[in-house]
Amino acid sequence: MEMDFKVCSVRFDLFKDEDKDKDDRGMVDLSVKHVALFDQVEICKVFYCKGLLLCVLKDISSLVAWNPYLGQTRWIKPRETFHRNDRYALGYDKKNRSHKILKFLDDGHPRNKFDYMFGYEIYDFSSDSWRVLDEKVEIGVDDIDLEFSEFENFLDRLAVPFHSYIDETVSLACVREEQLAVLYQRWDTLLEVMQIWVTTKIDPNSVSWSRFLKVDMNPLSGFQFFYRAASFFIDEEKKVAVVFDFDSSDNSNKTVRYNAAYIVGVDGYFKSVCLGEARDRWCRPLVCSSSYLPSLVQINNQRRKRKKRDV
Repeated sequence: MEMDFKVCSVRFDLFKDEDKDKDDRGMVDLSVKHVALFDQVEICKVFYCKGLLLCVLKDISSLVAWNPYLGQTRWIKPRETFHRNDRYALGYDKKNRSHKILKFLDDGHPRNKFDYMFGYEIYDFSSDSWRVLDEKVEIGVDDIDLEFSEFENFLDRLAVPFHSYIDETVSLACVREEQLAVLYQRWDTLLEVMQIWVTTKIDPNSVSWSRFLKVDMNPLSGFQFFYRAASFFIDEEKKVAVVFDFDSSDNSNKTVRYNAAYIVGVDGYFKSVCLGEARDRWCRPLVCSSSYLPSLVQINNQRRKRKKRDV
């Protein structure tokens, strides 16, 4: 996860004791460990796919890919330049067995040709190069992991099982590496229901969902997760969701905010864990995956130097 512009690893364990009272049941072990490797830079976003992490630098000067298992990094420069409104997705090309990065920019109003910027590029780890997508494409991505194909330069929008409106919370997450989960929280004066669905099937032209959790947040916390930045993961076995945001008692008028994790489950199960004071009062914690699996993919930038022939 990314928190306070730093990369962190998260370990989560929930121990339930059915013999205890409802209010006392369950012990939570939620630990966040700072990764010192990136101390010299500030990271604003982190993506995960098949053992690799992609980190976006806050100053948009570079991207850095990281294999935590091998301890290797690759610093990735832009083809021309990165833009502050660039969006990214990290994916894996099964056919060519290579990770890829999708970078796309759709910024400004199309009627104003002087301010409008638009474009798509794909970075291939195997060739260490960017490729511009010239053809018109339709892309619907919300910071999720994707699978790429050399023969299809488009990504279909996936229908979600609800209709959302402005200022309502909608957030996507990965479940292992084969499913997606979506969190939706309504907001009105009488009802603050949070629901989470998990995909049961994802096909090129269709997607089906199964509801994983439905909770009325009003008696638990009485607040809405931030509609633009709430991130989460789920524990299918324990039937809980862990949502990362600022502390519920914080508001925009306070000078100090605290990062927090909220464990929400069935039958009114609810716990909150303080993760410390936020370094930036606008930068909420961002978790990028529900689980990490080691990878043996070599991603070092360093290329072998050719030996000079004796003349």
